[in-house]
Amino acid sequence: MSTPSDDDDASRIPPRPPLPPIPPHAGENPPVRAGESPQARTGENLQAQFRAKKAELETHVSHARDQLDQANERIKERTGRDLVVAIGVGLLIGGVILASLLFAKWSFVVIGLAIVLLAVWELVLALRSGGRKVDLWPQLVLGAMLAAGGYFADPWLTWVMLFVAVFGVVVWRLVAQMVAKDGRTYGDVLTDAMAGGFIQVYVPFLGALVLMLLRQPRGEWWVLSLIVVVVV
Repeated sequence: MSTPSDDDDASRIPPRPPLPPIPPHAGENPPVRAGESPQARTGENLQAQFRAKKAELETHVSHARDQLDQANERIKERTGRDLVVAIGVGLLIGGVILASLLFAKWSFVVIGLAIVLLAVWELVLALRSGGRKVDLWPQLVLGAMLAAGGYFADPWLTWVMLFVAVFGVVVWRLVAQMVAKDGRTYGDVLTDAMAGGFIQVYVPFLGALVLMLLRQPRGEWWVLSLIVVVVV
C-alpha cells in the first residue's frame, strides 16, 4: 500500500486568492494619470485642500451663527431687546462719546445729561417693577439740575444741590403718599422715600462728578480714562 507523497498533498491545497487592491489613504497623493503633468497634479491637491478648509470654515461659521441666534433669543425673551441692535446702538453711542471728548468737550455736557436722565428713567422703572413707588418727574428735573451743576457751578454748590435734590424727592414722595392714602405701611413709605434719595446719589451726583472733572484743564482725558476703567 503506497503512502501519499508530499507533492500529492501540495497539489490538493487550493491556491491562495490574490489580495484585493489597496485603496489610496486619505491625504495621500492620487496616482498620476497618463499624460498628467506634476504641475496639474499639485494644482488639484491645492484645490482639494482649499475646498476642505472652506467647508470646515463654513461649518464653524454656521455653528457660531446658531449659537448667536440662540443667545439673542434668550436675551430677547428676558429683556425684550434684540442683542444685535443693542450692540450696534452701544457702539454708536461709544463713538459719539469718544468724538465729543476728543474734538469738542463742551458737547459732552449735553451727552452726559442725556445719559444721566436715561439712567434715572431706567432706574425708576426698575424700582417700580419691584413694588416701590418712585416719582419720575421730580427725579428727572432735580437730577438734571444736580448733574448740570457739576459743570456750571462751584464744587461746594454741587454738594448743596445734592442735599436739595435728595430732600426734594423725599418730601415729594411723602406728600404724594399723604394725598394718595392708599394704605401703604410706614415701612413701605420709608423705603419708597429712601429709594428716591438713592437714585439722586447714585446717578445724577455721579454724573455731576464726571462733569466736574471735565471742566478742569485737560479734563477730557480724565473722563476718557474713567470711562475706559468702567467699561473694561
